[in-house]
Amino acid sequence: MQNIITNAKAITRARRGEVTGADNGFTLIELLVVVAVIGILAGIVVFGVATFRADATASACKAAQTTVTTATEAYLAATGATAATFSAAVPPAVDSLQAGNYLKPGYAMPADCALPTNVPVS
Repeated sequence: MQNIITNAKAITRARRGEVTGADNGFTLIELLVVVAVIGILAGIVVFGVATFRADATASACKAAQTTVTTATEAYLAATGATAATFSAAVPPAVDSLQAGNYLKPGYAMPADCALPTNVPVS
């Protein structure tokens, strides 16, 4: 008789929508919502990282151009030459700046940066 009462109570709880001990899993909708939220957050993070990477590249180019400009100005001041006297492109090649100890040996401009063209002509 006790068994019948217990089964009747379980059936009544199931009809009311109460969760039994064996039915504690996630529903498909809950899992899909969690996956969608994680996807949205991942998209935001990837977009933010791409923006920071572009800013870092621009900053590295500006720093490299400043370095080459300063080395060129030191080269021009030391040799007494003017930018107008160069037959090649201004500023002088990075190799010649390294040979005169105006740039550290092994210095290389980043591949996606242009050489500066704002060297003052004296």
